[in-house]
Amino acid sequence: MSFARIVVSVPPAREPGSITWPSGGVDPRTDFVTLDAARLRDSTAFVGAINAVLGDTGHDEAIVFIHRYNNTFAEGLYRQAQLAGDFALPAVSVNFAWPSAEAWNGFPYDKESAVFATKGLSETLDLVARSDVDDIVVACHSMGYFVLLETLRNKALSRDGAFLARLHAVVMLVPDIDADIFRARIHEIGNDQIPLYIFASSGDRALDVSARLHGGRPRIGMITDPAALADLPVTVIDVTAVKGSEAAGHSTVQTSPAMSALFNGLEDLGPQTISDAVADPSMFEASVDAVGQATAIALRPLDTR
Repeated sequence: MSFARIVVSVPPAREPGSITWPSGGVDPRTDFVTLDAARLRDSTAFVGAINAVLGDTGHDEAIVFIHRYNNTFAEGLYRQAQLAGDFALPAVSVNFAWPSAEAWNGFPYDKESAVFATKGLSETLDLVARSDVDDIVVACHSMGYFVLLETLRNKALSRDGAFLARLHAVVMLVPDIDADIFRARIHEIGNDQIPLYIFASSGDRALDVSARLHGGRPRIGMITDPAALADLPVTVIDVTAVKGSEAAGHSTVQTSPAMSALFNGLEDLGPQTISDAVADPSMFEASVDAVGQATAIALRPLDTR
């Protein structure tokens, strides 16, 4: 692994949820800009950089983000910067970049890379736990689920108390995983005290393609019925009715201005976040359905134009 500290400027003159790339000249008012990028000599310097940001901002939480398949380094980096800016996340942003083929037809390559990357994510989470953070939230998008779940399973089986004691929540954005594999991994992890949130959409066209490639079985990120996950301690946030800027509906949470407004300014991504969001009737209608251990919250923006 290598480490770096990168400063990204998020432009004010753009639609919330969007990433605007420079075209020709660079305008920081409208374009995402990398202001500074410095390699860190080793893991000790990486931990020191996290502590420095904690000291500068007064935050006590870190959010580790794991990107999806077909993703360049810059796309993953700027996506996390966009999320941190639009959601006003009060945390240190840690971006874990695993090696993607960066191509739509690179699915097999990316899946094998995800296997390769689990050791690196485990080491990264250990380093974050060694820092001065009190809480760690881990978030993944799509195929990033594989890197995350395999890592959490290994840590649970090895009883990695230093990290697990700081793990505050797990957030999975439309995870591209088979339901049976997901169920087995969650049971192996076996910690129902750590909130697990799944943002799912039955209208996700990218996951629909993946389901057909996997024999027609729905992926977890498509399942919005809590009865299908009743034996698991999960909260499903159904964003089927929420519209983002991506046509395939695979990045709704990240690209929807409504979702940005929903989370903006909330304290964290723990249980209180979801409770506060659903309790706010000014932006969304919400219906809550609980079956067994699973809870589903369906969100519908009041203004769907």
